[in-house]
Amino acid sequence: MLGDKIREARKKASLTQSELAEKIGVKRSVVSKYENGQISPTYEMLSNIATALNTSVSYLVDEAFNDKSVSYLTMLKNLSQLTGINELVLAEANSRLDPNSHPYFDFSNQEAPLNAILEKAREVQQEFDDFTLNTMGYLLKRLNDEGINEAIERVHELTLLPKYQRKKDNR
Repeated sequence: MLGDKIREARKKASLTQSELAEKIGVKRSVVSKYENGQISPTYEMLSNIATALNTSVSYLVDEAFNDKSVSYLTMLKNLSQLTGINELVLAEANSRLDPNSHPYFDFSNQEAPLNAILEKAREVQQEFDDFTLNTMGYLLKRLNDEGINEAIERVHELTLLPKYQRKKDNR
């Protein structure tokens, strides 16, 4: 789906995988993996691909996210994998755009294009981050110095476990 659209747009632009890779700053093998669906580009990388191919992100993802036979939860998961944005944040962002009219991420509708959803998701993510920091600050204030040091050490340990790490770019 997405990989097929990238391949189609690349061929339409008369570029080889190597030429596209050079334009977007990755290895040719990464472009091949995008096209074969082995890995998904981040939204930022997808934006770079669209620019390099003289097309839009909406063109590349429209089919994948306007399939009404796919459940909303599957669509959330797919968009989360594509963008690296938490599914709950995306769902909240989508509902804030228009909770009645857009049960799906309708990128062809000018009322809720992908960029609007992602912009709203950034706002929601910032709110969640602020809430998390405020909550952590409140909890840390309840601890003595020894407790604060222990809390920091435990959080540090969690950052070393892949299960708890944020996704990284597929470069």
